[in-house]
Amino acid sequence: MHILKCDTMKKYIEYFYDVELQKIINVGDNYFFNINGINYCLYEVKGEINRVNIETILRLTSFMYEFHNVILTKDNQIFCVVEGKKYSLLKINLKSNRIINLNDLLRFKNYTINMSKKAYTPNWIDLWSRKIDYLEYYINNKDNLKSEIKGILYYFIGLGENAIKYIKDSLKTSGFNQNKIVLSHYRVDSDSTLYSLYNPFNLMLDYSVRDIAEYIKSMFYSNKIDYIEIENLVNKNILSEMEYKLLFGRLLFPTFFFDMFDKYEDNKLDNKKLISIYNKTTEYEAFLHNVYLIIKKRNNIISVPWLNK
Repeated sequence: MHILKCDTMKKYIEYFYDVELQKIINVGDNYFFNINGINYCLYEVKGEINRVNIETILRLTSFMYEFHNVILTKDNQIFCVVEGKKYSLLKINLKSNRIINLNDLLRFKNYTINMSKKAYTPNWIDLWSRKIDYLEYYINNKDNLKSEIKGILYYFIGLGENAIKYIKDSLKTSGFNQNKIVLSHYRVDSDSTLYSLYNPFNLMLDYSVRDIAEYIKSMFYSNKIDYIEIENLVNKNILSEMEYKLLFGRLLFPTFFFDMFDKYEDNKLDNKKLISIYNKTTEYEAFLHNVYLIIKKRNNIISVPWLNK
């Protein structure tokens, strides 16, 4: 991975943003500097970016103090391109950085987006179905796929199908305001920081339980699961009964596996990693059952019979 030296990147920043810099610091793929006591980050934007979506996000967060502000180039562009890589300059409004906790995610329930003019339905079911269909296609068309790996893939296909059915059944049981969405994140985990949480390029629109579910799943796989923290969440009565149904449905879906499979298919992971994830499935099923029992104390959510065995 080629990282530009700070002196070289300093010249690019000065050119694109018409500023004079004293010193910049390289951290990973990004570059940090300070002007007049204000911290900035030249952030590498990876992957495809839907310009309409990001412009919507930037418009929504522009008046919210915690979120980083995008500074346009001297040509009024969101991005600059340096040696084939796309960057955006962010003004950091946070005074300090740390690892996030569940309470940080719960704050995002306050960032409700008014979608009354156009109903918004999260595409979980369609997206998950496409992931499962592709995995089945992969199994049927991959030559010399070891039977052990094939069995692992079929297990997670089954778990994903259970999650889809759970969401579908839950949506049938009671009404739900599909317009009530919030600023959410593509991914959060137990190692995420406040800097990443308030980065507009990590944001999307979805139901509030998206972030909570992904964070809890990450806690499990990082061996940091805290059932007392989950019980405290339930006791606060912050989420509605329907939100708890969506939360548990999302806990059922093995996002962590499908994220890992993408890397596996790109030859960035070997069979051992898939096997190590599969070896925790008995623990994961126990974890799901424990979370179900905690939620069930205060909310009438649908049971998953095979988890009770």
